[in-house]
Amino acid sequence: MAVLRILAVLVLAQWIQLTVVADFSCESGMFGDSCSYSCHCGTSCDVTTGACSGDCDTGWRKAGGLCQKQNIALNKTASTTSGQFQNWSPSNAVDGDSSINGLGKTCFHARRSPSDWTVDLGQDFQLYDIRIYSRNTFYFRNANSNIYLNNDPSSICATLPGTTTNPVDVTCNGTGRYVTIRKLGPGGQEGHDSALNICEVEIYVCSPGIYGANCDKFCHCLDSACDRLTGLCAGDCRPGWQDQRCDTACNSVTYGINCMKTCAERKCSVPNSPCDRHTGACDTGCLPGWTEDDCTQVPVNCPPGRYGPECTEFCSSRSCKTPSSVCDVTGSCPDGCREGWQTSDCIIPCQSGRYGSNCSKSCDSRHCQTAPVSCDHVTGACAAGCQEGWIGADCTLRCKRGTYGPDCTRCGHCDVTCNIGDGRCPGQCLDGFTGDRCDEDVRVSPVTSGVIGGAVVLVVMLLLIGGLTICLLKSGRLKWISSPSTGVRNKNTGDTGEIPVHANTYRTNEQDYIELSDVTREREEKSQYDVIQNKVYENSQI
Repeated sequence: MAVLRILAVLVLAQWIQLTVVADFSCESGMFGDSCSYSCHCGTSCDVTTGACSGDCDTGWRKAGGLCQKQNIALNKTASTTSGQFQNWSPSNAVDGDSSINGLGKTCFHARRSPSDWTVDLGQDFQLYDIRIYSRNTFYFRNANSNIYLNNDPSSICATLPGTTTNPVDVTCNGTGRYVTIRKLGPGGQEGHDSALNICEVEIYVCSPGIYGANCDKFCHCLDSACDRLTGLCAGDCRPGWQDQRCDTACNSVTYGINCMKTCAERKCSVPNSPCDRHTGACDTGCLPGWTEDDCTQVPVNCPPGRYGPECTEFCSSRSCKTPSSVCDVTGSCPDGCREGWQTSDCIIPCQSGRYGSNCSKSCDSRHCQTAPVSCDHVTGACAAGCQEGWIGADCTLRCKRGTYGPDCTRCGHCDVTCNIGDGRCPGQCLDGFTGDRCDEDVRVSPVTSGVIGGAVVLVVMLLLIGGLTICLLKSGRLKWISSPSTGVRNKNTGDTGEIPVHANTYRTNEQDYIELSDVTREREEKSQYDVIQNKVYENSQI
């Protein structure tokens, strides 16, 4: 009986949490606090609790009467490194068809073993429950498979049991983008009979503002989702809510973010005016001289460079993104605060454990080598450096795939992803590279290849020219021309007109020599012609 009473109290508390402000109507398909939650079951959910009377929308699963569990693996990119058997593609396991009879080859089947299957969720998610459908009567192909995250075989979050009913639900409590199922098997091309044979994989997360194993509890975090299991918020609560899970409504005398504002401080036109726990709005209006919905601002004329209710604050002392010595009476920064500061006039540093723009980041969400509770309220920098796989001053940026080490150094030229710790290649180096990390280039450089090629071409051309010269000389088509020699011209040249062998060729250049040779040749030809003509004439006289 005591247990029943406790359950009744818990259910009542949850109902009160939702109905404190649910005295208004939401548009179709919405429900809950400020109508900020989606039904995910068409337009038929309860406007207060979100309970669905019908089926959930595609990709959503009902639990606790709500359709707030989303299958984030649906239609995402799936792959395998062990090949696919015939037309049993990896994408068949995330196509929304959970049929297990295998007809039409709607499942995935690896070609060889060891075998694996991976889905890319597109971004990091806090995971918890995974449902796997195996092909009917072939569950043994998936039995004892390991499930790990982010392509790290050492990060095993679940193992499928040896025998079970179909489908099987496993708990994978971790954060990741890539989810891999791996089965060792006997190995080899013929090992497809024991390789993975998966019909559908469903990976569930709660919709924003929902937590719990069945995604049936509500949290109201301001700028982030709450923890899937605990419901704790990393930052502030939305207006109207307070406590670590942001699941407790403001009382009747407080309102705003974390319920930090007091209703009594408002300047409403009617004392004790109703106080909206979200905005603190005065439904009767403000007293003369006071503004804003909650009637907490008064316009005054401060001297230049000052602001505030008593004009005691200096505009230049604010930590605005764009510093200025001029401001209005409120001192608000038009473009917001620099990192590490908060409030509208940016004069209050982030509270302990928070840092960054609008103090929206949590110190304990970093991936430092050491994890102190507090950190620099501006940068959140990790003094001792980052854990492996993370970079950035605050160690919140995950290294991209294909990098390793604390500085996310790019992997070498390996045929598979290198080890995230030391960058060693677990597979084979690509052609032209060697070393443990496949980062030693042994290819011949283009410059060296060009020089060698040019030298070969030059040698071949010289050989061809030399050979051609020798052939021309031997055939007589090319003759050597002797250098002109000096001496005294023989004056007794007769009537032939020839130049004696020892004639003086002083001051006769090569061109002159060629022209004289041509004259001599013409005279010889003419002399022979005259002899022939004389003989013809004599014969004609006889």
